[in-house]
Amino acid sequence: MLIGQTGPSIGDYSPTPISSFSPNLFIHREVVANLLEDDTLYSPPLWLTPTIIILFSLLAGLTTLFPVRINALLFPASLFMYLFLSFFLFLKGILLNVFSPILAGFLSYSASTGYALFFEEKEKRRIRFFFKRYVSEGVVDKILNRQFEALRRKELTILFSDIKGFGEFSERAQPEEITEMLRRYFDEMTEIVFKYGGTLDKFIGDGMLAFFGDPDELPNHALSAVNSALEMQKKGSLLNKEWEREGRETIEIKIGINTGFVTVGAIGSKRRSEYTVLGREVNLAQRLEAKATPGKILISHRTFSLVKDRIKAKELGEIEVKGEREPVMVYEVDPSLIDL
Repeated sequence: MLIGQTGPSIGDYSPTPISSFSPNLFIHREVVANLLEDDTLYSPPLWLTPTIIILFSLLAGLTTLFPVRINALLFPASLFMYLFLSFFLFLKGILLNVFSPILAGFLSYSASTGYALFFEEKEKRRIRFFFKRYVSEGVVDKILNRQFEALRRKELTILFSDIKGFGEFSERAQPEEITEMLRRYFDEMTEIVFKYGGTLDKFIGDGMLAFFGDPDELPNHALSAVNSALEMQKKGSLLNKEWEREGRETIEIKIGINTGFVTVGAIGSKRRSEYTVLGREVNLAQRLEAKATPGKILISHRTFSLVKDRIKAKELGEIEVKGEREPVMVYEVDPSLIDL
């Protein structure tokens, strides 16, 4: 039994978790009762708190290995679970350290997330630098939000263009003139390919290889390729008019287009790789370009079947193509679509 005064004028009061003014007599009574009834709070062993801090920090750090959406749920869930465990043990009379493990976990999570974001951004910059040589900036943004296999088999439309007789011209022209003409020509042609969602594969001398349908998915990649070829021929005519006024040489472009299944992806060595296409369908596009007369566009039967409702083309019949066992049916895009 405890005897004491609790009058308000005495001032024997102290704040407690449940009241800002509790008589000290009541506090002493509760302490004695807890001791007599063995209902006291026990602190865990000294080694337990550091162990919890280490485990919680590791858990917080490991959550960053998961995707962002999952990670955003895992870390708060782990905090809630620890708080629930602390409350449950408190009811059992065990007083865990709540602040230190949560602070350590938060710091570990922040550091791990910052580290992951830094290298993720670095990887995005690497991918952007790699792909911007081949596709437009808009397509690069799409690539960064998707996952691509290193190599895959896919139906694409291949476009191969070349300048007739440029080799002879380069032998009699000055290097500066050649460089300037090719730079202007390739700048214009590349922008046209990008405009129609195509991917620039490479420049081969004065030739250009592009493909449509990857990595940007196009509803009708064959039509995009043919439209691109038409605009390339029109742009070539405009460049010729400009160069004629300047007293320069003019050019004639030949284009071959084929649609088929190819291998596409990043191909090369550890030091240098290219985003390119491989396969007989690529070779066929190049053979069609070689068969085309200056200023013309030849397309294969597969390409024609995909664009015949939108593009006028004349059947040239079957022709022998190097590398093909059987003759290939070839179509020439209507010249009236090219003339300005």
